[in-house]
Amino acid sequence: NYNYIDIKGNIVIEGGWRQAGHFNNGIALVRKHGSSKQPYYEIDKTGNPINR
Repeated sequence: NYNYIDIKGNIVIEGGWRQAGHFNNGIALVRKHGSSKQPYYEIDKTGNPINR
């Protein structure tokens, strides 16, 4: 399996790639590392998570 990757290339969550459509102006919507049941997080252009 692949992993969810933030803009810096860090593994955010194991399991698969986010679809390209989830990216907009350098922002990626990803789930918090460690649990697919966690809320979505935004990743800013430097790869840091932003709490929604």
